[in-house]
Amino acid sequence: METKIKFEPKRQPIVRQCGEQRRAILQRGRQLASLDHFPPPEEWTPLGTPGTFGAAYRTVLSEGERGGENETVVIKKINERPAGASENTRKDIVHDAHVEAEITAAAYCLCEDYVTCYVTSFEDKDNGEFYLVTRFLGNYMDMFDFIDQVYNKHQLPKPTTEQFKRIIRQLVDGLKSLHALGIAHRDIKDANVLINPETFDVRFIDFGLSCSREQVCEKKRFVGSTDWVAPELEAAAGNPRKAESYFAKVRKSSSTRRLRFQYTLENWFDADKWALGALIYTLLTGFDVSALYKNPDPLSVFAKISTPASPTFEQTAPAYFKAMRTFLDYNPKNRTWPNFESAELHARASARPSAQKMKRSVTERKSPAVSRRH
Repeated sequence: METKIKFEPKRQPIVRQCGEQRRAILQRGRQLASLDHFPPPEEWTPLGTPGTFGAAYRTVLSEGERGGENETVVIKKINERPAGASENTRKDIVHDAHVEAEITAAAYCLCEDYVTCYVTSFEDKDNGEFYLVTRFLGNYMDMFDFIDQVYNKHQLPKPTTEQFKRIIRQLVDGLKSLHALGIAHRDIKDANVLINPETFDVRFIDFGLSCSREQVCEKKRFVGSTDWVAPELEAAAGNPRKAESYFAKVRKSSSTRRLRFQYTLENWFDADKWALGALIYTLLTGFDVSALYKNPDPLSVFAKISTPASPTFEQTAPAYFKAMRTFLDYNPKNRTWPNFESAELHARASARPSAQKMKRSVTERKSPAVSRRH
């Protein structure tokens, strides 16, 4: 079966710090770029529900004569056309753009902690299908299933405040890391983030709609998933459901003119932050993300679901609640990165009694009791 490497990860100067590790990964990937190293497709195990651009499977990679051990991997088969697309869709353009986005992201993220590990990628010339192979992570599920099992099916316990903080911090650090590498994900949602329900580690997946500094992000087209895209993007696309609310709130939060969405990488970064805020919202409440637009004050739900014995997340983790609220600001210019380190230090300092109070307490303990008898 003839295969070829269609879009090999490019040499990116921004990831030179990976050094020998990255070169070894790419060299191994070139050697494994063939379906000959995998069992027949009918033996692959489906993972989750097929997406718009393809489906993922679990299988075993064998390095054969090279003497390597078998390795469990995830192989993603990318469709020639998006699901539901008409026959008139230019499959070569849509397919190649999606493939190039996936592989460009893999080139940047080979050594990152918040994405799945790249193994190889290739195209099967016999059937025109493209395959992206990543390492199998083990006990991970997508965030959609995690939230469903916590809030609806009650098959998993609700995370504690500290566990929520761990998840949120990784989500924020992961997205911040991607942006620092020059990548806008553009399709952040519960189905595109994996979580380990035991360790609460997270991984971003599915970079098929992403763009980077080396790609053209300025194409004026709507990308993303309904209910997860930022309101300014919906407004730019002429969606009346969000446009009126968006501009009304922007006028209240900004003295500038209406903020029109410009299709630049930096503005896609802001849109990513909104989607991450929406994901944190669903994670903390279990509510559908559409509640962000149906409820005039969606954050008021946190006060309603609290009790005297169970304080609000805003009270127990104010810095993390503030991060979500900041990302959900209707003015994209206000969506700044949180500083969790500074907030944690401030919280610990506030919790410690001051030196003056400690001195007063010691003095009171040492002072003899004053008799009130006369």
